[in-house]
Amino acid sequence: MLEPTQPLSHAPWTQVHLKPRGKARTRVEFHFSPDYVSALWKANALPRLDTRAAFPSPHHERLLLDDVIYIEDKTVFVHAWLVPAVEPEYFHLRVRVAAPTLLTRNGRLSLHWGSHQYSLPLKAGVVEFEDISPPNFSRYHNNLPSHRLRLSFEFESGGKNGKH
Repeated sequence: MLEPTQPLSHAPWTQVHLKPRGKARTRVEFHFSPDYVSALWKANALPRLDTRAAFPSPHHERLLLDDVIYIEDKTVFVHAWLVPAVEPEYFHLRVRVAAPTLLTRNGRLSLHWGSHQYSLPLKAGVVEFEDISPPNFSRYHNNLPSHRLRLSFEFESGGKNGKH
């Protein structure tokens, strides 16, 4: 997905499992590295002339995340794409949650994007965060995946949620 001249020094994202304390919900978060998000984001700003480029057109969606989490002892596939919006500097974030059966625990999907936070009810299927502004691509902490660029899945407590 990145140009060969732009190697990542760290993984593009990290999966973090947070156990509930008190009334807090169980959470699974994906923290994204600033360089990874920046490379995907900036591909929207400049038209590509190379037909072998990762993104042949600034109008194509970009895969941000492809991973698996476990909810209610079920394997749930999570895919997220940055989809260009009408405004050149903005994207929609489309998240697809694929579960083998309906999820019975109530949950929330939150996107923490720099100083902005967006939330939607969690459900199996496709949800979309619209008109997301460019985040701060700060390299504080040496480009490690950042809690400032994260997608969180929060669930009501009860049942098993975590790695098998």
